[in-house]
Amino acid sequence: MPISAEEAQAKVRAVFGTVVDAKPLHEPISDDSDADVVDLITRVCYFYPQYTLETAEQLTSAQVTALLLQAEKQKAIEYYNHALIAAAPHSKKGAMVNKLIKQYRKIIGS
Repeated sequence: MPISAEEAQAKVRAVFGTVVDAKPLHEPISDDSDADVVDLITRVCYFYPQYTLETAEQLTSAQVTALLLQAEKQKAIEYYNHALIAAAPHSKKGAMVNKLIKQYRKIIGS
């Protein structure tokens, strides 16, 4: 049968005395430290040069997150395309080269 909270407190006082200092297992992490906020704002300014530090500071947290996610997606697409371009000449009979050219022509045409 579980013991009550009063009984548990009495047992703790009996073993450790009246003053018990509890230490947290982990250091508390602040949600938005100044260094983290500055890092996010400067990243927005890097990827979007039209934003100055002053204008980027006025953006909401959701806007900053959305801008940075979009920048990361665009960089990933760019790197993916670079990898395809590098691998294309080594494909079977160079078939990937023609496929990439068709894909890029389709993008340019639309």
